[in-house]
Amino acid sequence: MELAQVLKKTMNVQEVVFDFMRSYYRNLLPGRMGEDTIPFMLVTDDSSGDYYKSVGYFYKPGSKAVKVFETNFFRIEDVHDKNGTVTISLLIPIDVDGAIASSLCDVYKLVKTKCCITVCLDHFCGIQFADPRLVNRKLPVVEPKW
Repeated sequence: MELAQVLKKTMNVQEVVFDFMRSYYRNLLPGRMGEDTIPFMLVTDDSSGDYYKSVGYFYKPGSKAVKVFETNFFRIEDVHDKNGTVTISLLIPIDVDGAIASSLCDVYKLVKTKCCITVCLDHFCGIQFADPRLVNRKLPVVEPKW
């Protein structure tokens, strides 16, 4: 199956889940069912097999300070069949301490953003899906010993 088709089907599933969760059926599902984001990583089309990385930013709540982050995780927003491109939004990788994760191994949760980019699918050879339960996952609460 072509990468564009996979991303289009992923987008359709996200929309179905979102519509379903807005309806009165929401109460029938267990707690974490129904995330409207299916996170994924794109594999670059070179011999390294590395994951594509992008840079985004956001404003810290309550201030005008800008926080910059790098991410390998994305959410599909739109597929443009005519020109072979897709619009994806960046997901912020967060570690268990609530800081921006510095490596893939440290990712504990993903946070949706409004940062979007459009990329040409010719530069990618594959896709790796991540667990949707990572999106907006709650950080663990660590009680002090004393």
